[in-house]
Amino acid sequence: MQSAPYAKDAIIPGTELAFQRVLGEGGQGVVYLVKDTFLGAERVMKLMHPQPGVDVEEAKRTLQQEARAMAQLKSLHIVEVLYGSVTAEKPPRPYFTMPLLEGYTLSTLLKRERQLAIGHALLVAIEVLEGLSVAHSHPTHPLVHRDVKPSNIFLHRLQPGEWVTKILDFGVARDATQAPSMHSQMHFTGTCEYAAPEQAGGAVTFSADLYAVSAVLFQMLTGNLVFKGFSVWDTLKMHRSTPAPRVSTFVPVPPDLDDLVASGLEKDPKDRPRSAAEYARKLKAIRDRLRTTVDPQEQAHTDCMPLDRMLYAKGRKGEDVIAILAEEERPAQSTLFSARPAAGEPAAPSSAPDTKPIPAKAVPELPPSLAHADTQFAPPSMIPSAEMMRRPAPPSIDRVGVTRTH
Repeated sequence: MQSAPYAKDAIIPGTELAFQRVLGEGGQGVVYLVKDTFLGAERVMKLMHPQPGVDVEEAKRTLQQEARAMAQLKSLHIVEVLYGSVTAEKPPRPYFTMPLLEGYTLSTLLKRERQLAIGHALLVAIEVLEGLSVAHSHPTHPLVHRDVKPSNIFLHRLQPGEWVTKILDFGVARDATQAPSMHSQMHFTGTCEYAAPEQAGGAVTFSADLYAVSAVLFQMLTGNLVFKGFSVWDTLKMHRSTPAPRVSTFVPVPPDLDDLVASGLEKDPKDRPRSAAEYARKLKAIRDRLRTTVDPQEQAHTDCMPLDRMLYAKGRKGEDVIAILAEEERPAQSTLFSARPAAGEPAAPSSAPDTKPIPAKAVPELPPSLAHADTQFAPPSMIPSAEMMRRPAPPSIDRVGVTRTH
């Protein structure tokens, strides 16, 4: 993470925002914790900050597109854009601000808990689907998110025992009313562990987001990824051709839930649930039925845990909390071509890793508001499409270094 670009409490030129600290950064932008000097409230600021080798105009378009897309979507389950403009620096940089949320990403929670109770996992999935339903059904600018994953799902604490799920980062979202560009047809954009088969060069529709939600739900229930290969290519090939494992292979779940998740992981988009709203309704029906069979006191405990337990676990205080959680959230890795493990390197994990519980990590004590604390955003993975996957890598570049991606 970069060193602080401004002194603490310094006003960012052309704004009324006082810099506090850096929260995360990527290839095209950086996230700051700032204070609104007029209102006295802390905010999250996402600012264009391209690294060497990144096209400045493309970074500017990407950030503005993300801000405008999020500003049009009004949902409890999509993070709100408060304001956007351009700094008075040279060169000027576009930015937008968001509320300071209290909580952490689903990715951070899964690193600690590995698996969630069925009722809790269903609640998170339902709320994500409700947010996606708003994005998919917008009257003028329906959006396909294209990068639904645990690190883009934020668990926001409203008050003790009351949580709401919010979708983050529409940086690679695509307007469904616009024809896909030649560039998007020739490249894969997203995160390979949660990408629908058609995302590798095919026609991406709303159904791709439903596949990603199913992959996230599978992980919440089982503690495992649906597929995990040696490389990005291996994982994408699994999504395209290997039948997805059943949740019931790892944990006991009701048969209708097992079938519903399996349908969401179908290769053909036409075999998946017809819409995010329909998918959410079916999950709600299962959750409501399960709630009637559980003791109310036990259910209340399940609904609040492990969320409150994690937020108030013992450890250090203050801004270190944000740094620690940010370090835990590592972006996925990708290679330009299929990379084989070098001699002496450990083999990649299989698609069905060991399900023994992982010991809980120590986490900080009584943390303050964590504003998208572990979201180190980065440029989307842009790699050649499925058509190119069958081509062998040239010997001279068969083994290329990994690069940080989403």
